[in-house]
Amino acid sequence: MIGLSIFLGFWKIGTDQINNYDEARHGVSAYEMTKTGDPLVTTFLYEPDYYNLKPPLSEYVIALGYRLFGNNALGLRFFSALAWVFSAIITSVYSWVKKGKWAGIASLLTYLASYNLLLYHCARTGDADGMYLLCSTIAVVSLLLFLDL
Repeated sequence: MIGLSIFLGFWKIGTDQINNYDEARHGVSAYEMTKTGDPLVTTFLYEPDYYNLKPPLSEYVIALGYRLFGNNALGLRFFSALAWVFSAIITSVYSWVKKGKWAGIASLLTYLASYNLLLYHCARTGDADGMYLLCSTIAVVSLLLFLDL
């Protein structure tokens, strides 16, 4: 099942067209961050980007993806897909440990069946939402573990 999440997240991830919305804007901002060397101020067309007011976490990981895989769609999307897979694993393992095998399998299948999560603004796009989903998942599971729920 985890293999299915890896397959869905990464299959032909570098071949799809880059979407002309947040994905392209985050990609340009990360590219400019690598060129200017300024790790704090996100830019678009080398001007401060007041349209994107999110913290630069996504630009950091996209810039790392560019360093690892080149300035292409794979570099843009790699860490979003990885974050999506980790979110799926964390969710299903938590459910498995706390509620049993079938709950873990059901939570993973439910997660994988979320078409919008997979295709729009998360797994297969290079915008901030994949990383923020992972951070939110870690925060919620940590709180549930702290409260022993």
